[in-house]
Parts: sequence; C-alpha cells; structure tokens
Amino acid sequence: VITKDNVEITVDGIVWVAPGKDTLSIQKTFYNIDKWKIAIQRLAQTNLRQEFGQLTLDESLTAREKISKNLRISLDDTSDQWGLVVSKVEIQQMYAFYFNKQNQN
Repeated sequence: VITKDNVEITVDGIVWVAPGKDTLSIQKTFYNIDKWKIAIQRLAQTNLRQEFGQLTLDESLTAREKISKNLRISLDDTSDQWGLVVSKVEIQQMYAFYFNKQNQN
C-alpha cells in the first residue's frame, strides 16, 4: 500500500465475514457469486489501498480504528448483494519501508 506521502507500507488485517443466516442471503451467496471468500479478500485489498492512499504515514499510524470502521462499512455495503455480512474488520499490523539513498551506493 502507498500512502498519500508516497511511503510504502505493508498492512496485515483480518475481516470477519459470513453468509447471512436467512434464506434469501444464503441464496444470494449461492447464486450471485463464485468463490466469495476470494472476492471479499480482493475487495478488502482494493478498499484498503484506497483508505491508506488518502492518508499520510503519520495519519495512517493513528487512524487504525477509523480505517477499520470505514472498511467494514464499505465491505458490508458491497457484499450485501452477495448475501454476506461483514461483522468486523481489524488492522493488525503496519510496517513502513524507508528507502535510504546511502545504502544504494
């Protein structure tokens, strides 16, 4: 992920998602999407890039809860058409990579 101030970071996170318990949700999951686990993973990755791309590194390090909340809302809205319910999103760890020009020589 690249932040607004062009710092590359690696983010580890987890998404709790499952098909809804009602009959209609189960039908949506069965008929509306193939490989829903992969689809929700890719959707989460894309939305994660968007969230961090709007923030600087410093903002990213202090906005874990905000990012998790925004991701959960975004994922839940999109995955609803697939009959899925996103109950929680957690940002576990973030690693920043700094490029040192002296090491290049």
